Amino acid sequence: VDKSDPNASQTIELTEKVQNVCRASGLLRE
Repeated sequence: VDKSDPNASQTIELTEKVQNVCRASGLLRE
């Protein structure tokens, strides 16, 4: 993923938000 690409940055942020929600829901454990 090219972090200099605005769209890629948005995708990374969205992915992190989804992962945070999953962790909060107990669906994703690390």
